[in-house]
Amino acid sequence: MKNLMITSALVCAAATGATAQEITYGGLLANYGTYSLDDFDADLSLFAGDIGVVVGSFDFWIEGVQGNLDLEDDSDDHYSDVLTLGAGASFGDGFRIDVSSTDLSIDLGFFDTDIGIDELGAAYDNGTYFGRLSYAKLSEDADGYLDGIWGLHAGYAFSDAAEVSLSVHSVDGDADDYIDPIYILSGSYDAGLWDIEMNGLFTEIDSYDLSLLTLGGTYDFTNEWSAYGAYTYGSIEDDDANLLRVGAAYTLNDTYKFFADYTYGDADGLDDHLDGFSVGVSMDFGDKPTSYETTADRLTNVVKSVMAFDY
Repeated sequence: MKNLMITSALVCAAATGATAQEITYGGLLANYGTYSLDDFDADLSLFAGDIGVVVGSFDFWIEGVQGNLDLEDDSDDHYSDVLTLGAGASFGDGFRIDVSSTDLSIDLGFFDTDIGIDELGAAYDNGTYFGRLSYAKLSEDADGYLDGIWGLHAGYAFSDAAEVSLSVHSVDGDADDYIDPIYILSGSYDAGLWDIEMNGLFTEIDSYDLSLLTLGGTYDFTNEWSAYGAYTYGSIEDDDANLLRVGAAYTLNDTYKFFADYTYGDADGLDDHLDGFSVGVSMDFGDKPTSYETTADRLTNVVKSVMAFDY
């Protein structure tokens, strides 16, 4: 909750105090959903916010995601909390270096952790293609098992409307004997009236193949009304899972959007399927440049459709 309050306050302050020319990207989202599985009910509330501000050749950003899970007949708090603060400096013709610090806190009852990630990145972006090399160091002492994560991210923009990128993340430490490099593939295309986005993660952990792939898109019926859909496929070795979300959104103006959606999910080993319904509101100040994405961004983007904070 502390990170939620910090993120909300700073994003709102930045959005209120900065001029439109200074804000390069950002947004806010609040979402509440109720879900049921095998006669078991749960409520999930989400808050996500980010803002990027440019001051001369320097840029600064803050972003966070707060999720609270309320389980039926369980009075304990279950949450996931991510907060990132970062700064970058651009120089030359397309070069940029950045530093960021991310705090990840998770408490699901059966599992809890608090991890800090400090990242240094160097990138080149000429508007058509880009590359970024990074190292994210874990602040927790893991006795050499997992010291950090190396990252290499490259992308190509076919036009202002279409781009694709691939990042590879390799574990630094003894855990690399059990965790293969993580590949994250993403792409998007905006045709004006409709758009589509893809995010996929592929790796092998302790000889188990793990993959997660999401395809999502929107279609604008009018300037105000639009439909949305996303399909997510997950696989761990021979066990598969499917998640489908369909919904509609009403755009009040260039910034504010109200939305509602229905979620259906099934997985091998489950006797019943997941049903869910959520409503929310979002503010949009523009998309974060793909070449700015940190390791935390790449990993978070893969699950944003599953967690329903992709509006």
